Amino acid sequence: MSMKWEEVEGKTGVRRQVDRPEYDEAVREHSPVLGSEEKKGPKKFEPVQMQPVISYGLFEGEFAAKGTDLIFHFWPYKYREDLAAGRRTRKFEDRFEPHLKTAMTSVFGQNRVEVLEDPEMGSYFVRAFGFGDHDFWKNLAIDACKSLHSRLGGSEG
Repeated sequence: MSMKWEEVEGKTGVRRQVDRPEYDEAVREHSPVLGSEEKKGPKKFEPVQMQPVISYGLFEGEFAAKGTDLIFHFWPYKYREDLAAGRRTRKFEDRFEPHLKTAMTSVFGQNRVEVLEDPEMGSYFVRAFGFGDHDFWKNLAIDACKSLHSRLGGSEG
């Protein structure tokens, strides 16, 4: 269907409809494609394979590579078990967040780490920017978790 508009001729004020198919084609070619993305529906979510981590008595967590980043979730030790059983859940000690930030920045660098608390989930979320496509991303993630474990007073082993 072509676009139509009215043109005014001279001083008489006579209007006529003009059909311009070449204009309509140019508009179609150079306009953003918003409607077609919407028609496709929601994009499929790619599941991320999370690697669980347990620091006995200190914290539980998980990590994975997501795109070009590494992501981590940390909970107080046995938090999810207590939640599932309907028991009162534990909270992180006040010292947890500063040790978490120090451990993560010691491995990934100061400007490459985002640490966010999620009180509704009872957890901390960490994103290490640009390490998800690193050849040894899993080793880096394990090093970060080990660093956190030792900073919180966990023993080697």
